[in-house]
Amino acid sequence: MYDMTTWNPIAMGTCSGEGVGCTTLYGFDWLSDGRMVILTNDYLGHDQKPASRSTAKVSIVSTPIGSGSTVTTIASNFKQPGGIRVVNDKIWVSDMDSVYVIPKNNPAPSDTSSNRTRRFGTPTSDMYGGNGAPNNFAFNKSTCSGLTCTSSNSQAHHYIFTPVYYQGKFYAAYGGNTGSGSGTANLNASSYYSGALLRWDSTTTSLDSTANRFAGGLRSPDGTTLGPNGSVFVTDHQGSWLPMCTLTRYKIDAPKMQFGGYRQDQGYSANFAQAWYDRGQADYVPPIAINRYDQNGKTGWVGIAQPLYLEKGAYAGQLLVGDINSRGLWRVALDTLNDTTGTENVQGAVFYFNPGSSGNTLGTGTAGINRLSQGPDGTIYAGSGRSVGNWAGGQSQALIYVFKPNPSPTQFEILNIRSLKDGYELVLNKKVNPATVSADRFTVKQRSWARQSGYGMGFVPANSPNSTTGTPQFTNRVIDSVQVSLDSLRIRLKVSGVLRINQARRGDSVTHWHTMLTFASTIRSATGDTIYTTEADYAQNWINTTRSWTGGVVTSVAKPKTASMLENKVWFTRGAEMLNVNVDNMKPFEARLRDVAGRTLSRVSGTAGMPGLLRIPAGTQGIFTLEVRSAGEVYSKILSL
Repeated sequence: MYDMTTWNPIAMGTCSGEGVGCTTLYGFDWLSDGRMVILTNDYLGHDQKPASRSTAKVSIVSTPIGSGSTVTTIASNFKQPGGIRVVNDKIWVSDMDSVYVIPKNNPAPSDTSSNRTRRFGTPTSDMYGGNGAPNNFAFNKSTCSGLTCTSSNSQAHHYIFTPVYYQGKFYAAYGGNTGSGSGTANLNASSYYSGALLRWDSTTTSLDSTANRFAGGLRSPDGTTLGPNGSVFVTDHQGSWLPMCTLTRYKIDAPKMQFGGYRQDQGYSANFAQAWYDRGQADYVPPIAINRYDQNGKTGWVGIAQPLYLEKGAYAGQLLVGDINSRGLWRVALDTLNDTTGTENVQGAVFYFNPGSSGNTLGTGTAGINRLSQGPDGTIYAGSGRSVGNWAGGQSQALIYVFKPNPSPTQFEILNIRSLKDGYELVLNKKVNPATVSADRFTVKQRSWARQSGYGMGFVPANSPNSTTGTPQFTNRVIDSVQVSLDSLRIRLKVSGVLRINQARRGDSVTHWHTMLTFASTIRSATGDTIYTTEADYAQNWINTTRSWTGGVVTSVAKPKTASMLENKVWFTRGAEMLNVNVDNMKPFEARLRDVAGRTLSRVSGTAGMPGLLRIPAGTQGIFTLEVRSAGEVYSKILSL
């Protein structure tokens, strides 16, 4: 769907430390005149106190694609910045210690170190208590020795990541409480905002009330993206109380506080959203997307990064997400469905975006993709970290990877997976060859997972070998049958024994179900193209009990039926805009022309020797069903008109 190139607007050189140009891209956005704004830093370590860094800077790129690009730094000396947003050509930067606005960007001042205005501070030691439990929080990063922090005096993941802007307010994820170097939750929550989704506007000068947060329970988020209808998608890193990386949707206008699920260990002060949830004042929000990972092999979602909601192009309405600890990009296709109460829910399927299989070397080389943006023309820009790994050193092969829309794509892939009451519907971007579709070319497997205090624990079946970092294991589900729709653009998998969230519940915790689907490379399009996407991971929060299969009559993969006595007695010819139908059994008949959804397009009655004329809708080309009924028999035939 996209042609990929690389782009190096900033010289990187050969380097391994900090302060010497090993750049990581921490954010993109766009000015109204089409220029790109980027946020970069060459900081290598983590878990340290905020310190002014001259190489943590905001730059404007004149021409995003092309050899004539110029890069102008307009602001610098941030601490540990995590995201950037442009609103009405005003640039906002989220940092570890505050949120800043850039007062001068055209032209920039000669001294870029002072071109930033602090709007409000992140939580400090006097921001505890709040409006009820929990209380007695202490933001104790100030007790670190020099710049060095330990597991007993650091809240390692306190950054503000990638603000989004919606109807006059900013929203951004703020890191939760984990110990430095351990990733565990065995220390008290640091403030009333630990692990929160923050909210502020252009006049906010301090965080001082519940109005400044509307959701929480995040462990170690790495970015947000704005979706439709006031939804905010947030990625979160696997670790203690979160055995796998997740993508979760929060609603800005939800009637109750929303709890993302991250807890502090027993005996330690709860984060605020956990406390609200335990009191029944917050709703648990399950992840809408999850993905396998093999931490040792650096595959899957090992260190998930900022998501991007796509508003244009072949995948409009879906999301992309990168990973700082793994190669490549993933695509998340959303399935909107109602639960048993009629409430609208969303869950998604995760596919490889490039190049389509975990068995291949992914197209972003040695780069872990940290930030994403979609340009005004639909081009996707993927900004890299350093080499793949957890806080990796060295440099990636390119700072930015560019995915330009391909005007003549040949790719054949599964666009989406939708839940059915008895299985799944696979939605394709091109017609499939039904002869290449059979049950033995698909697998459907499941595993459950529950949040536990141990790092990466809580899977059933356990990883192989029995460790937190090994290969994920699954239990097979039986595929009862496979069908192809009349238009060959959908495949139905009828599957027995699929379980959803909190079925086969373990203990008193939420038990999630993770479905893995694989597709044989021998599945072909109608024109012979090999299927691009060979695997998908589906967050099985709900099963749609009302959605029915609308694919029409089963085609060549169906079980054979007893032939109708009309099989050799119906004849028809096509005219310019009509289908001439007759039956030579000397009995009255009725003929119908139906579309792929089974709707009647035209109908006629007749007798032998008196052909019936079925109107073909003007300008129509596609797949239809001719249905003839006579003397209690039914004849049907799929036609391509």
